[in-house]
Amino acid sequence: MILLMKNLTMTTNHTNDPAASPSPLRRIVTGHSSTGKAIVTNDDVLCPVNFFDPSSLASSTDFGLTLLFRSEAEASSTDDSKTIASPASISISNTVPFRDPYKTAMQIVEPGHVNWRLLDLPPHSTAPLHRTTSVDLGVVLKGEVVLELDDGVERILKEHDSIVQRGTIHAWHNRTDSSVRMMFIILPSDAVISHDGQALDDVGIEV
Repeated sequence: MILLMKNLTMTTNHTNDPAASPSPLRRIVTGHSSTGKAIVTNDDVLCPVNFFDPSSLASSTDFGLTLLFRSEAEASSTDDSKTIASPASISISNTVPFRDPYKTAMQIVEPGHVNWRLLDLPPHSTAPLHRTTSVDLGVVLKGEVVLELDDGVERILKEHDSIVQRGTIHAWHNRTDSSVRMMFIILPSDAVISHDGQALDDVGIEV
């Protein structure tokens, strides 16, 4: 099941400028040798890809996405296929080989898995109101972005500001002439239960 924000109309009024395309970044991954010694398993320079088409590199007008890490769980020796665990249950193994999520069409939120990603918002662009069943830990690495909640409240986040997004409906607006880069760690969570006992569903995403 692929979970993408395809039905969100992300808008931008910025003119394409190849020189302004999202900048690449270096990612180093460590692991262990067959004798248990620490080693570097990956040392790569990653260029952001198009949010909606991860097989293509992002241009200056695209929403850029760079998937840096997706957690893997060690295979169980027992048949637990009938066990229903909380969606927020996370199992992370440092024994299984690293599987690179870069350039993959991966779910935004995956039950049992953590993912780490960078998001690039081009100038004068909007990622409209949406909600995922997750806790999103975010930091603004570059630029200035406006957080909007579904009650109309807005907060401006500047470089090095952080956010803990707890399953709320929200939008991101880049109202500046410069691009914005944000880093997120996405943690699956249980659904938010309202005061009347109803589970709050995901909003603005397509399965």
